[in-house]
Amino acid sequence: MKRSERNHYLKIFLLGAVLSLAWGGISYLLHPDRVFSVRPLEDLFAVSLPAQVVLYGFAGPVMEEVLFRGILYTLLRKALPEMASAFIASALFGLWHGNVIQFLYAFPMGLLFQYLMNKDHSILSPVCCHVGANLAAVAVHAVSG
Repeated sequence: MKRSERNHYLKIFLLGAVLSLAWGGISYLLHPDRVFSVRPLEDLFAVSLPAQVVLYGFAGPVMEEVLFRGILYTLLRKALPEMASAFIASALFGLWHGNVIQFLYAFPMGLLFQYLMNKDHSILSPVCCHVGANLAAVAVHAVSG
């Protein structure tokens, strides 16, 4: 991989991390936990930190991007226009996360991931962004408890 490509993917990784941190800050200020259950989020972070890094930081993003961008979006595009396919795949990606708080974050992130894949014609772009976002969330949780 060329240096320019590495830099590109590093920027995408950092974009995911920054957006994750921004969402965390917005969530902290808005307190969606007063309205919606955070139990599913608490369950996610109940596993050990190394397991969180492996499962949520790497395995989850790779699996989800292959499923939602690689397979589902590709199948939808055979029958629907690009925007409709991106919207449906991203909405299903948000619903996949199983709770309202994560849906509110995952749906727009899914749209971004789809944009990155379509722009770069590579699943590596949304994977890098997704990994950056999830690792940032794991890091913040590890530091803040």
